[in-house]
Amino acid sequence: MMEFQTEVFDEEFGGEWVDLARQNWQEFAELCPAFDPDMERFYMLEEVGCLRTFSMRDRTKLVGYLIYVVARHPYDPQRVVADEINWYIHPDYRRGRNAIRFLRYAEDRLREDGVDAVTHHSTVGRDLGSFYERYGYRVMETLYVKDLRQGLN
Repeated sequence: MMEFQTEVFDEEFGGEWVDLARQNWQEFAELCPAFDPDMERFYMLEEVGCLRTFSMRDRTKLVGYLIYVVARHPYDPQRVVADEINWYIHPDYRRGRNAIRFLRYAEDRLREDGVDAVTHHSTVGRDLGSFYERYGYRVMETLYVKDLRQGLN
């Protein structure tokens, strides 16, 4: 049975996380050409109270994570928003209700922390839109990306 935990993103967790994050990158390399996480930024966000990290474990083995940046919304400072920056579950554990149980665990902890709204991303080619909609999320915007280092188009 999977266990879900709230983590502190410190050097111990970061060292464990980076191996699984590398697997995540290998699956989605076309979206991010280099794997070079800024660990100091993660530690800083944790230190100032803006990072929420949740883990999915098979006994003690890290098999999934869900990471949010949490902050007051700049247009509505009464509203606290958790923006998912990375969610990954190892392919061997993407079965049954693991994903929804993990998501609900994170939502419950965020709600307890006073978060008002949660955002999640869904990539082209790995569209999770129907999953999110089934569990109460709604489409708010579409994101377009242009790599400015690749020349002018």
